Amino acid sequence: MLLLCAEANDALTRPYAELLQQKGFRVLEAALFHEQVLQTVLPSGLDPGRYVTVVPSPRAAMALAQQPWFESQKTHLRAITPGRDTARVLSGVGVEPIWSAQAGFRSEPLPAPWVKMPKLYLGNAALAHAELAFDLGGASDQWLPVYRRRLHHRAPWTPFAARMLSQADRLTVLALSPSQRSGFEAALTKLEIRRPRDLRLVSLTSRTTGRFSAKFWTEIAVPPQSNRKSLLELLQDLFP
Repeated sequence: MLLLCAEANDALTRPYAELLQQKGFRVLEAALFHEQVLQTVLPSGLDPGRYVTVVPSPRAAMALAQQPWFESQKTHLRAITPGRDTARVLSGVGVEPIWSAQAGFRSEPLPAPWVKMPKLYLGNAALAHAELAFDLGGASDQWLPVYRRRLHHRAPWTPFAARMLSQADRLTVLALSPSQRSGFEAALTKLEIRRPRDLRLVSLTSRTTGRFSAKFWTEIAVPPQSNRKSLLELLQDLFP
């Protein structure tokens, strides 16, 4: 059995890859992205303490901790996160969230005390505003890119991995974000007739960012909540 995932040794992916390795899967890695932390200067007059800081992902939390202004501002940040995984990483760098959603920002409304405050969104410079995980509609809302993570245009796997993929009858793909799913779908589309016939997608979220709808999945499985615990339980159910 083959599992294809992005960055198998990454701390965010490792728990899932290790679980399936224990169940007999061979893990292949796809280098989907080029990632760069941006050293972003705060705009003149911007006081983060006056904003609700939107931290949309664990990667955004890690990039926040590498900003030149982080140490001087971290005790003033009023940060919100889309779930436990991001909250855990944010706490690890010294910022306790004032609120975390249970299953993504779009799953429940922001608590009343924070609705009218302006938002400071820290995220991926490669995303368009329409692709952000949190709607910025307020006149005073600010968008501050702290990292850039974009898809590679080259094939994301080694020749050895490509040969294994083309010879496999069945493949499970693990996508931990809409951008990962989009990257896998673009790369697998290029394999065409060399794709495995049985292609199962396990996705952390049902959200997508792709500009087309891939028709080759034989099954798509999504956990009831977009967090680590729920996804691990889903994988246990799918592969007992």
